Amino acid sequence: MAVVSGKVTLAAGASNSDIFSGFPRAQIPLEARNGASVRLLMTGGGDDVVATVQVGTRPVTETEALVSQETRTPREPEDVLVDAEPGAPTERVVANVRNTSAGSRDVRFILKITPL
Repeated sequence: MAVVSGKVTLAAGASNSDIFSGFPRAQIPLEARNGASVRLLMTGGGDDVVATVQVGTRPVTETEALVSQETRTPREPEDVLVDAEPGAPTERVVANVRNTSAGSRDVRFILKITPL
């Protein structure tokens, strides 16, 4: 299982088009010949952070999904944003987050990619 975790800070009204940029493990490994299951946990530090997620070119969230408002590291099961989304080898997971508030927000995430 590949695990990517981290934190990004968003200024008021700012967005980040790929919070997993720079993380090579955010790509489903070629060795996962049968694909993988993608699970994403995320907290936004307020009730005004939204996210869109895609695996490869497929959108996982239909629209901008509201991120958990907790100010801590994400935990199971309450902070799950994406659960058991299938992915094919070499597909990359991309998450775009946007802060709709007038204050800065710390977005914390844990991405788990489990080969099937």
